[in-house]
Amino acid sequence: MINHFKQVANESGVRLTVADCRDFNLRGMSMLLQLEGDRRGMQTAVKSLRRLKGVRHLYDTGVNGSKILCLTVLDRPNLCDASLGTGVVCMQCPYNESEVNPTWQVLVSRPDDVRELIARLQRRGISANIKSISQVNQEELLTGRQKEILAMAISLGYFDFPRKISLTELSKKVVIKPSTLSEVLRNAERKILENAARTIKLPVSVSDKGNQPFTPEN
Repeated sequence: MINHFKQVANESGVRLTVADCRDFNLRGMSMLLQLEGDRRGMQTAVKSLRRLKGVRHLYDTGVNGSKILCLTVLDRPNLCDASLGTGVVCMQCPYNESEVNPTWQVLVSRPDDVRELIARLQRRGISANIKSISQVNQEELLTGRQKEILAMAISLGYFDFPRKISLTELSKKVVIKPSTLSEVLRNAERKILENAARTIKLPVSVSDKGNQPFTPEN
């Protein structure tokens, strides 16, 4: 897999980190990039990022000491596009990896989710294999995406009685299939309830939901 972000960073002599990402339509997404290095290197990197294929807009904060933040609007990269609507939650951005064959750590609730993801990657010419499987650490906090979706669901009255917004309506706002959104909400609720149950010393049975990291090799 060619990581054009890292190529630009290496050629410019700066460090690049994907700080956050968001979907906003069927084809596009935004990435918040952080550049660190000397002034000339960061300015060169910003110019090169603007010229990358698929980058539609890039808004930068200007040099602030040794850092620049760039809000990049781009066509959804193959890896991100392959995971859309599969029920897979990205836990570690592969575009932050320096290796040619980066490790992509994702969270799934069903084996079929990761099989579907691998099949989608292969259809895009990216080969992948499962590197390791581990059980979720139930002490971990909610992921950033779970927090975002849960906060929106609460603010729009999804948990009110009667509900002020339906699952289908909410799914359109967060750009996720209703079935996937239902799974994300259930997983988030389960984490919160299990944590509460441990706090008040209630016995709980922990299911074998898995953390499925794998390595793209193309």
